[in-house]
Amino acid sequence: MKFYYFPILKSRDAELRAYEKLSDTDKIKILPILELTRSRITQKNQKGSVEKKMEEVSKIFANNYFILDLTTEETLDNDEIQDMLLSNNDGYKKWVDFVMKYNKLGLNFIPCIHYNPDCIDDVLKQIEVLSVKFPTLALRLNALDPDNHKYLEAIEKYLDKCIVILDAENQQKDFDFFSYIKIISDFKIKAIIYAFSCFPPTVPISNEGEVKKCDLGFSRLYREFPNVYYGDYTLTTARRYDMQARGWIPRIDIPSIKNNRIEFWYCRYRTSDTMDTEHAYIECAKKLYNEIEMLIDEKEPTWGEKVFLDTKNGYVAGKNPSFWISVRNNIYMSKMISNAINSSWKALGM
Repeated sequence: MKFYYFPILKSRDAELRAYEKLSDTDKIKILPILELTRSRITQKNQKGSVEKKMEEVSKIFANNYFILDLTTEETLDNDEIQDMLLSNNDGYKKWVDFVMKYNKLGLNFIPCIHYNPDCIDDVLKQIEVLSVKFPTLALRLNALDPDNHKYLEAIEKYLDKCIVILDAENQQKDFDFFSYIKIISDFKIKAIIYAFSCFPPTVPISNEGEVKKCDLGFSRLYREFPNVYYGDYTLTTARRYDMQARGWIPRIDIPSIKNNRIEFWYCRYRTSDTMDTEHAYIECAKKLYNEIEMLIDEKEPTWGEKVFLDTKNGYVAGKNPSFWISVRNNIYMSKMISNAINSSWKALGM
């Protein structure tokens, strides 16, 4: 197995759908970092059962590898997640038991290590137990934490089988990771994934029907380090907000990645008495297609591109913002995989 790209995905409907709709040939080239969230709260599922969400994850990732972590976002967690994340008792036994259960069920994943520097004995016990069943482990760190070297020093003997994820969350497009990678580059680490999101929390305002482009900068490779790989939050922000609460204006985004430069084109129409949601999306798609036809592969379209083309032709498969995030991220991930291979990015072999 060779992995070229490492997207961070929350286990929400939009991101799971975007991944699920990738082609099988694309899926085997990426190693997603999955933040497990609670499931959708309903009358029959009032606590948002994590087990219920894992049933969904297990089906979608049945034939593919991923890194399993827990969300730290309060709006997406519940008491189950908080308990597994924060309870260090007996070597984080609750988390260890949870991942062991799904390992026995045959799910192919790499578990993240929970790390608390004040409970290092429990951290080490956790690693020792997980190491028996998992040949590779992962550790996610805040990229900007000045103590990262000290944290890794405490578990140094395990780092040769560890994927360290340096996560800088939301940053500007010109953010430079070099100094943060260099801090830990003297360790013999299996792999370092640096990741951040440069997707704007608010997309620049455009006029009705106006096609605009947003430049998100470059995906840098940092070839100075032989074991460093690129990851991001696809085209989403690291921390979320409720779009419905702020008012949703139908918008379609079409990503473009060429020579490691990331952009997306977008168009939106506000609904009105004469423009319902369905027709707003159709008009967005028509306007975008007239401007960026060359960016769409009409012979072998991705799922997201096909949805876009169908919308341009009058069939709208989904009308909620979550669906169109899936479309955007599905196109983006496929283009990022193609860009990585065409740009001769190094692959992480497993």
